[in-house]
Amino acid sequence: DLFRTRTSGYGDQVTDSAAGFVHGEYQLTDTLTLIGGLRLTWEEKTYTARVFDDNPFGTSCLISLTCTPGPTPPITLAGTTDAKIDDTNVSWKAGLDWTPWDSTLLYASVSRGIKSGGFFFGFATNNNSFLPFEPESLISYEAGIKHQTADGALLFSVSGFYYDYSDIQTFIRDQTTAVPTQRLGNVGDATLYGADIDATFTPPQLEGLTLSVGLGLLESELGEFLALGGLVPKGNDLPNAPGVTFNALARYEQPIGGGLKGLIQVDGRYSGSTFKDALNDPIIASDGFTLWNGRIAVGPESGNWEAAFWAKNIFDEVYKVQGVNLTSLGFGYENFNNPRTFGGTLTVRF
Repeated sequence: DLFRTRTSGYGDQVTDSAAGFVHGEYQLTDTLTLIGGLRLTWEEKTYTARVFDDNPFGTSCLISLTCTPGPTPPITLAGTTDAKIDDTNVSWKAGLDWTPWDSTLLYASVSRGIKSGGFFFGFATNNNSFLPFEPESLISYEAGIKHQTADGALLFSVSGFYYDYSDIQTFIRDQTTAVPTQRLGNVGDATLYGADIDATFTPPQLEGLTLSVGLGLLESELGEFLALGGLVPKGNDLPNAPGVTFNALARYEQPIGGGLKGLIQVDGRYSGSTFKDALNDPIIASDGFTLWNGRIAVGPESGNWEAAFWAKNIFDEVYKVQGVNLTSLGFGYENFNNPRTFGGTLTVRF
């Protein structure tokens, strides 16, 4: 409506890839194991895309400042033909596992992983919007412990990690075109560090009950990068990286007679506030939220079938999933999560 027109487009990406890897474990002692791996990956992507102004009313403001260009056939606003990226990457892992007791594992590892590069598709008015984004690489350092009590009732794990990213892929605001867009791009470097704590409790005094909780703590930092307004200094948070997350689950399963068993489950999760773009725009940021889900099921003890009734987002919590700030043009948009949802599922196993 703003530009008095309608647009359309298409994107076609073809990917060819090949990889080879080797992985090995060597027993240094009865309790200490050395782990190593190496992978070589080749990938080629070819991309063709077009975005058109269909101008169905002859009043498009995208192709005329006066918005009166007259009836015209579809006009190509942006595109690329047979654009190609060709990458060869090496990833690897080295680690140590130590089991001082049968019920305890201590581990430490360092590894390098690669996320493929690719091409953006979406509304665009400039061919530069279809320039490829580069592969993302990550060197990950992690150490932790996993332990199970002698009676098997309690299983818990604690881990700490440090992630060192290069060319991290994240949403950036592209304002080089007539209409600003949000697309995937690269930021030179970023770091994350934090800890995860998980515990599962199955009390022997109450057979069929399972309780589990998890806590995640996270700090993130983007390196400096160039935006239309100039150099953005180091220190912004990564998009969709909450500082605190928490999850909990309670599940109770018992025979109910006639060869049937029943199940009741409640689970929930909390996520702290997050930014939705690399600029950390507060207008499209999301507040923290808590979701609760429930499930009731019945089925034979053999597990051949199950009938279940479930509810998701029981308290109808609303939070922001994504957004684009185009207030420079007088508008923008926000996407929100699914509302409270009920349903039933019948499962049959053969």
